[in-house]
Amino acid sequence: MKVRILYVLLFSCAIFSCKEDNMKYLPGTWRAIKVQNHDIDSTIANGQLFIDTMGKGHDDAANMRIYGFANIDSARKIMQQLHDEAVAAQDSANNSTVFTFRKDGIAVIVFGGRTDSSKWTLDNANNLIVEDYQVSPGEVLKWKIAELTKSELKLIFKVVGDSTIVTFKRDEK
Repeated sequence: MKVRILYVLLFSCAIFSCKEDNMKYLPGTWRAIKVQNHDIDSTIANGQLFIDTMGKGHDDAANMRIYGFANIDSARKIMQQLHDEAVAAQDSANNSTVFTFRKDGIAVIVFGGRTDSSKWTLDNANNLIVEDYQVSPGEVLKWKIAELTKSELKLIFKVVGDSTIVTFKRDEK
């Protein structure tokens, strides 16, 4: 029985100390440096694979039957340009994402050229709770803090079975 009480006390202390460290480290400005999402990464890779293999191993007649045109090199070049522009736009949006957590409980979030301010708190399960006023008043978003140090923050965003891990570096500007 005493061992169980000891474990409960140690677990409680660990949870409390994690929240305390997060409250100490989270305030400040964080700039996104990496976004990992299996579905998005897979779509980008599959798109590149299609471009790389489109029309390969076929003669002009087969390409005409399959794609409706025979000039595969020109089509591949245009598709590569569109693919590269889409990837660059995604990267630009990701890399211009900045979260500023103020000590007064207000978060200023810059994403996709839009700036939004929200209330933020931490719960006992190491989740960052953000009330988003811009989307709809009172909407609460819950983001799991996967890692938080003085210089790095990793948040996990979960939406309908899909998760995105965003890595931030502290912005010292």
